[in-house]
Amino acid sequence: MHHTCELVVRTYECDMNGHVNNANYLNYLEFARHEFLKAVGFDYAACFAA
Repeated sequence: MHHTCELVVRTYECDMNGHVNNANYLNYLEFARHEFLKAVGFDYAACFAA
């Protein structure tokens, strides 16, 4: 299964050279995972209620 999502890199996520700081990549992956699960209809409320 293939999924893409777009996000905006914020200025505070970059270093003085304009490169994204490595520590932010995990946040990007978590964002993409969350968007993917929403796209396939995952029900967060039901998951937490169980």
